[in-house]
Amino acid sequence: MISSSSSYKPPPPSPSDIPVHVTPPPPPPPPPRCPNLRICPLLSGLTDLEAAVCVCAQIRAELLGIPININLFLDLVLNRCGKRLPANYRCN
Repeated sequence: MISSSSSYKPPPPSPSDIPVHVTPPPPPPPPPRCPNLRICPLLSGLTDLEAAVCVCAQIRAELLGIPININLFLDLVLNRCGKRLPANYRCN
C-alpha cells in the first residue's frame, strides 16, 4: 500500500545549480580634499624630510590638542603637494 504522505525529500541542489551573484567591492573613497593648499608652492624647493617637518610643525601649531591622526593627515597633504612622507618620520 502506498501512503499519500510521503517522507521523500528531494536532494539539495548541487553547488553548480545555485546561481552565484558576485559583485565587486566598491572602489575606495577618494582622498579627502584639502581646502587650502597654498602651502604647496612653499614646499616646492624643500626635500621630502624638510617638507614633512614644516607641515608637521604647522599642523601641530593649528590643532592645539585636537586629537587627529596627524601622520595620516601629514601624508595626505604631502602627497597632494607632490612630496612623500619619509618612511621613518613621525609627527609627534
